[in-house]
Amino acid sequence: MSWKIFLTFLGYHWRYHAALIASWLIPRSKRIWVVGGSKGLRFADNARHFALEARRNWPKQTIIWISPSAEIRMEAIRAGITSYHPTSLLGIWFSLRASWHIFDTSFKDINEFTGIGAKWLNLWHGVPLKSLDNIMPWPRTDKLSRLHDWWYRKNSQYHKKYLAYPAPAHFEYMSKVLDLPLKNIIATNLPRNQQLLSGPCSYLSPEELQLRQQLKKTGKILIGYFPTWRDTGMDKFMGATTTEDISALNTLLEKYNALLITKWHSCSYSEYQHRGISQTAADIDNTLEQSKNIRKLPFQCDLNTVLDCCDMLVSDYSGVLIDYILLHRPVIQIPYDLAEYKMFTGVMPDYDLFSSAVGPLTLNFSQLLNQLELYLQLPDALQTAYLPTQAALKDHYFVTTESTTALKNILKPVEY
Repeated sequence: MSWKIFLTFLGYHWRYHAALIASWLIPRSKRIWVVGGSKGLRFADNARHFALEARRNWPKQTIIWISPSAEIRMEAIRAGITSYHPTSLLGIWFSLRASWHIFDTSFKDINEFTGIGAKWLNLWHGVPLKSLDNIMPWPRTDKLSRLHDWWYRKNSQYHKKYLAYPAPAHFEYMSKVLDLPLKNIIATNLPRNQQLLSGPCSYLSPEELQLRQQLKKTGKILIGYFPTWRDTGMDKFMGATTTEDISALNTLLEKYNALLITKWHSCSYSEYQHRGISQTAADIDNTLEQSKNIRKLPFQCDLNTVLDCCDMLVSDYSGVLIDYILLHRPVIQIPYDLAEYKMFTGVMPDYDLFSSAVGPLTLNFSQLLNQLELYLQLPDALQTAYLPTQAALKDHYFVTTESTTALKNILKPVEY
């Protein structure tokens, strides 16, 4: 073992034991919640929309946004939410005092250590179409592992973990993937989806307002393309294999006065530091820069703040497809690497149900281009054909379209 590995190991356990001692000595307050998401790199998604709604609905509750990024902390403060660095004195203090740690990916979105003893609410970032088996925890049954989990309070922490999730068909699977009791899954819609049902959220940044205004002023048919990330990092743009393909798409968009807006999944950005970082995005981006009818959205963009601007959606296995059915608008699928994806990543058991019912399934760029032109010629025909099956999918994935009541019942916010 090298000295570097040894010192990393020592530092980790020192911090964990310090946090354990603090969790025994410092009482947690039901008046304080800390919130974070996306590894602290973005003020976005379910954590952001939860924090905004909680601030509006329960003003007596102290809500703190935790992020290591000064830029993200400033964005939260602009939205009216107090924010601290996770290892600052105030960040550590409020995280140790908070009764709830609320995040949308992992407890590490806030702090790996200061959540010991708190209750955890995972607002998981969407309903998945792809398999999550690769993050399922390994069973730990030997005596040493059981002693380790007891010493580090992981056994008691297990019963304090909760998940907000809208699709009952996935409850048992998600309880295994995220290692939490089945009874601790709260049947509720995701906070980020409320703006798809009742209009833009209570706070939009100046940049978000400007983007929405720019998109509306174009007067064009707006098409969204928001693909998932791939473990291999070998993504293509809608399955395109050459720059000529992108040019053909650009020409089609020009012909029908359409604009395609796109955002590579957050995990494809180098900023996200994810193992699925795209190996092809830079080359694709260079091609897209030259296409005046295609517009890229930046890493910081909170996708659901512009999703309702899209007249139709194109995607592959991304959970954005499930969010989008709340709008009852046309969808075209382009799982161009379906066989490979099923082999290396896998899809959920209900993927076949979804893919046959949400909208036309195209398996390569040529098929997609043809289907897209059919939509641009007769947009109403495509939507009418899939309205009944989309309605059935909505009932399958969303037991309710409301999020506040169910979360209030479990969080028990201070209201007086």
